Amino acid sequence: MCGLCGIFDDGRRWIDAAAPLDPATFRRERLRRVDIIRSVLAPLHVGVDDWEGASFLVRGPTGAVEIVDNLFDLWRKAETLSGHRLDPLAEEPAGDAP
Repeated sequence: MCGLCGIFDDGRRWIDAAAPLDPATFRRERLRRVDIIRSVLAPLHVGVDDWEGASFLVRGPTGAVEIVDNLFDLWRKAETLSGHRLDPLAEEPAGDAP
């Protein structure tokens, strides 16, 4: 999403449908999700940060950074940046190439 579109986007997605409309609660919940994602991706040395409550910054082990808008794209970029297939439900990170 470009910067201009980001201004008009309220940052809410289908995953947020059940979240209360209170902005502070919405922000806390989003940051909680980012912490969970970080813990899943940490063994692969892939970092994630929230970006303006609407997108995510995904950092690979080499320092490459990608901006993604949703969790689907986040997983795909994390696979590309890490060089490994990701299964968030697996006990150990997979070692095979994407």
